[in-house]
Amino acid sequence: MDLHPAEDKWAARSVHEAEDSSLVRHILIGGCCLLRHLLRFSPLLMVLPVQAGVLQFQTAIEPNAVCLTHSGDEAAYQISLWSLDSRSHWEQLSLVSGNADYLPPGQTLCAQRCSAPPATPLGRSDPVLILLRDQAGSETAQLAWRKPPRVVETGLRFARVGPQLEIVRPEPGNDILNTQAIAIPYAGIATLAKSLHPMVPPPDPIQHDWRSGEPLILDTGIGQAGAWLLHEYGDGHLELQIAPDGIVRGREQIPNWLASLRAYAFDLASLLGLAGILSLFAGLVRARMQR
Repeated sequence: MDLHPAEDKWAARSVHEAEDSSLVRHILIGGCCLLRHLLRFSPLLMVLPVQAGVLQFQTAIEPNAVCLTHSGDEAAYQISLWSLDSRSHWEQLSLVSGNADYLPPGQTLCAQRCSAPPATPLGRSDPVLILLRDQAGSETAQLAWRKPPRVVETGLRFARVGPQLEIVRPEPGNDILNTQAIAIPYAGIATLAKSLHPMVPPPDPIQHDWRSGEPLILDTGIGQAGAWLLHEYGDGHLELQIAPDGIVRGREQIPNWLASLRAYAFDLASLLGLAGILSLFAGLVRARMQR
């Protein structure tokens, strides 16, 4: 009996099994390459920001009193309320009810005005400044209005030079006469390493006449706080421009390169996935060529 056909059959089967094993090995190698790329950068991709609590309030502003209700989800501490007196200086309101040292969500405190606001465009809008600390001890400022001016998305151009915020004078044809600015300097998180000091009275609003031709320069502190800019136009109407914080609160301790990495984390993950797929494809091509 001739056994050669059977031997050839078994030999062919052995060759195919070897090729299949080689193919599986290259697939595994490609998969390992993909996993290695992902694991190499996963510690950076998995550094996610901590979700901080929310400090927000509902205000009821009357000519003689202000009530503040905490509608956020994190307790507020050392709250003080301020309104403008007849000379456009900040004046602290007298507490009538509630606990200003500790205000948990859902609670209300009320305070009484000591004097009427000035008869100026800013005084007629009647802002109420809210100063407080969050649970970490960081100082925060918020602003409420009895008669809110119209908020504009774009206004005067501005730039930052360290702690200073420079507002550029209006372009020719822009009829803004003057700007009243409210800026509460923020010292940043470096102060949290020290003992908490009593909160100081806020700096008074600054009125700037643009006919001087000079830019408006505000001190916003090392933490680069934002500012409220109330513009008065030639026809008497008012517009509110909000200059945002120069540094997002909570990111002061994050290196710039890591913040950029987070911003482009999805793109980086896509590139890593593409690199892994190419490695897998190269393994398959190499396995085919070796057949």
